[in-house]
Amino acid sequence: MTNLFIEPGDVWLFRDGRPFSAGSDHRAQSAFPPFPTVVAGMVRTGYLLAYNRNKGVDFTAYAKDEADTAVYTAIGSPNDDHDDTRYGSLKLGGPYVALRQDDAVTRYYPAPADLFAVVEDEDVKKYLLPTPLLVGANLEARRSQGASFSHLLWIAERNSSKQKVEAAEGWLDATAMSRYLSGDVTSIKAENKDMRESENPPRSGEVVKSKRLFGSEDRLGIALQSGTKSTQEGMLYTVGFTRPHWGNGWNVGINLEVEGIAWPATDSGIISIGGERRAGLYRKVEPLAATAKVSKGKQLKIYFATPAYFEQGWYPRNWGDFFVDNPKVEIVAAAINSPLAVGGFDLARNRHKPVRRYVPAGSVYYLKSGNDGELVYNGKPITDADGAIGFGQVLIGEWR
Repeated sequence: MTNLFIEPGDVWLFRDGRPFSAGSDHRAQSAFPPFPTVVAGMVRTGYLLAYNRNKGVDFTAYAKDEADTAVYTAIGSPNDDHDDTRYGSLKLGGPYVALRQDDAVTRYYPAPADLFAVVEDEDVKKYLLPTPLLVGANLEARRSQGASFSHLLWIAERNSSKQKVEAAEGWLDATAMSRYLSGDVTSIKAENKDMRESENPPRSGEVVKSKRLFGSEDRLGIALQSGTKSTQEGMLYTVGFTRPHWGNGWNVGINLEVEGIAWPATDSGIISIGGERRAGLYRKVEPLAATAKVSKGKQLKIYFATPAYFEQGWYPRNWGDFFVDNPKVEIVAAAINSPLAVGGFDLARNRHKPVRRYVPAGSVYYLKSGNDGELVYNGKPITDADGAIGFGQVLIGEWR
């Protein structure tokens, strides 16, 4: 496995799922981190350019399935609609928001949807986890296609009229995430206000606000006429680019794991990534230490570190596909953020890809075994599509 850290050469543009056409729309906004489809396109393009070293691959031949067989074995065909062969032997992990300091890389995860903050006078005093509250038969009427809730997530704590409990916002590093997965959230700290505008990197074990890791930078553009490529009067638009932050000896970028292909060939280099073919500076780094997690138990909590696509909308067609011996799995409760719309443009077929709704990173599912045995996670990405390129990456803890 190759572990990469990629930092921007300037700013990045990673389109979200909203349609945008210069001239008919006035603003486009970059998403961060990019969708796995974006980095999969980057990796496959980089592989094609580097194939047979200086020879490369003719992109038209590749799109017509006329390139060397070895190419399709490695990265699949753009015309293959079968999920198990679409990407050949290529497997990706991520992308994740990451911070590099002195060749050490720290990965950041979106705040879990079931992590709550006790706020008093705009300061976070501590963090809480909800309690699955038994509902019994009251939700029997909500059963649909085999999925049901038997519990609600409940938080009762409020110590004074000045306090409020609200969803946590920001990012958790590996230390804070390990505490969350173990249920020890009271030891997770809120970011010190004095550190938010500092040139020092975020401190370990805290919930870090997005603005400490990256920001948005607006730039103006103007639509061009398709024939003459000259500007069109009155067709101004704004693009909100992503600018990952940096400071004294540290910088923010994305972390990506690449398996199954021999790419990249060099330890560092330049690639184009995202909209407008913006530059990314990559370097190979040491594998990250695994975030502490469990893989089996009668009551498991599944945290999604990357988005996932489910045919049923918000849950997979069969939970048993992701556990050893395909056991009976029951959804007890779930904390799910607003869905992501993921689309894009299919260059090989010269058409837009269909837009699908994905469960976003940070969403959490409470599962339990439907019998007396344990649930044993089999290590597969939990998604009904495109697990090979990074969708459905999960961390697992237990709930009580």
